[in-house]
Amino acid sequence: MATVCTGFNHATTLVLTTGTAGNKVFDTVAGTHTYDTTTPRTGGHCLQIALTGANTLGWDTNTLGASQTILVLSGWIYVSTDHTATTQWGYIGTAAAAESISMERIGTSDGTNPKKLHLWSAATSTGQLSDTLIEANTWYHIDLRINVVANPWVIEWRINGIPQTTFQPARAATTIASWRYGIIFAATGTYRFDDWILSTTTGDYPFGPHSVKLLTPTACTLSGTAANWNTFTANGTLAAWNAATALANIDEVPPVMGASSDGFCQITLLTTDYVAVDMSSYTLRAGEKISALRMLAPGWATSTTGATIGFRSFNGTTETTLYAVADPGFDNTNSATAWVCKMCTLADFDTQAELDALVFRVGFSGDATPDIGIHAIYGELAVKEEALPQLIMARW
Repeated sequence: MATVCTGFNHATTLVLTTGTAGNKVFDTVAGTHTYDTTTPRTGGHCLQIALTGANTLGWDTNTLGASQTILVLSGWIYVSTDHTATTQWGYIGTAAAAESISMERIGTSDGTNPKKLHLWSAATSTGQLSDTLIEANTWYHIDLRINVVANPWVIEWRINGIPQTTFQPARAATTIASWRYGIIFAATGTYRFDDWILSTTTGDYPFGPHSVKLLTPTACTLSGTAANWNTFTANGTLAAWNAATALANIDEVPPVMGASSDGFCQITLLTTDYVAVDMSSYTLRAGEKISALRMLAPGWATSTTGATIGFRSFNGTTETTLYAVADPGFDNTNSATAWVCKMCTLADFDTQAELDALVFRVGFSGDATPDIGIHAIYGELAVKEEALPQLIMARW
């Protein structure tokens, strides 16, 4: 089962690492990144990282889990320009930093060196070039399985479905510490990323090509009394509950945060009260299937005094707790509000009917005066595609 998935369509750079452990959009962000709208593979955005220095983002053991010896990755990369030097696009961290594996592209614009991907072990000063060429301005699908359970490590990979030569650096058994998109040294150019899914289950390899769809709110319905809820604008101007206003406040992409933030909030203690947020759906085409669903919600509270809130999913039949009622770190400081990001149970949403019935339930607070809610809420739906798109693939 997938550990995390993303299509980067939330399209915000704000407070992505703020929240409680394991509930953030990303666990680590260094330097800067942007979202490209000119060449996303699917959806309206893709992640773009300039190779100007230590610009990275990704997940560590808070999301991937502790003591993992397997990491399976699947997603798409795009090299925006040919490079005059080796450029790094990804980095797998292990328990000992010196034993990490970087993923690079070898190649120059004049064709002197082959334009190939390169797995590289700094600890052993050894690497493995891909068999497949990687040209600029083209999306390529990458499948990887990293197994560090024994010496040597075993790293299997595919590019556009074509198996590449296995890399087996001679290193002692260890555990996976992190996965990061981006670069840890300065170079030239940019990389783009779209439609990624990660797992720590060995049998998930190869995931194969996926697209990650952004699901957005379509309706807000109260389960209880309107007096227990407010909408808000201007980062705290409260108003009486209105379902249409609540929806309008939480459906923007990217979310409105900062001094002009808006949303809805629970203002009265009632542990059974919630807002049901109906979500948009996606119609599966022949051969497609659902692989994962992730909920993302940036939040708001009148203060940092520890108000609590809960999140649940509902598929028309089954309600599942995603985030048990707790303090998620929400506040009204404009720039440091937190997120709650949780994977849904795949069995709850592995059919078209269940996906069509998707509702996120927000509330359940047991605080005397909670005054806590959300700015927005999204679903990221990973869909396994019917077949790899026909791309021009070169073999060296």
